Parts: sequence; C-alpha cells; structure tokens
Amino acid sequence: MPYRLRTRRFLNVLGYNAGAYILAVVEDSSRHVKGKHGWPYAEIDLTIADCDRAVSFDFDLSTRGARRNSLRKIDIMIETLKAFRDALADEAAVVAARDRGGAT
Repeated sequence: MPYRLRTRRFLNVLGYNAGAYILAVVEDSSRHVKGKHGWPYAEIDLTIADCDRAVSFDFDLSTRGARRNSLRKIDIMIETLKAFRDALADEAAVVAARDRGGAT
C-alpha cells in the first residue's frame, strides 16, 4: 500500500538513548476500492514517545466535520509546539547564563 508519509525519527542525539521517537504515517487512499462496508479507512497514525511513555493521536477523515476538526487539531498542536520551543529556548538561555555565573 502506498503512503503519502511514513517516517520514524529518533528525537535524541547520540548518547541520549532513552528511545524517544516520533512516528508519522499517512496512507495514500486514492486507490482504495469501495467494498460492501463502504470505503476502507486509510492508515493515519501520529505517535510521539519519550522513554517509556508514548501517546498516539487520532485524526478522523470520515466526514467533512471530522476532516475540519483533524486539521484544526494538528494546526493547534503545531502552533503550541512552536510556542513551547521558543519558551524552552528562552529558558535554556537563562539557565546557560546562570551556569556561567551571569544571573541568579
């Protein structure tokens, strides 16, 4: 079966071997055939894992409302992750300055 995206990336740099990863899968359903139970669902999976914890997210595309909701969900996640990254970088700078003796 073809995929639009099928990737797993490890999140930690070498030496930090806690098993953190992100898995993103979006099957290409353009060749699916309607069966007696309707259209088969495409495989869509987003899993983020860190150490022994993992969380998977569901993105339903079965109706217009579900599609709109799923796209909204991922957009909010992306916005929040970007804001989190900016705040994390700011805090890392504070901690680095403290380590150098520049701030308390």
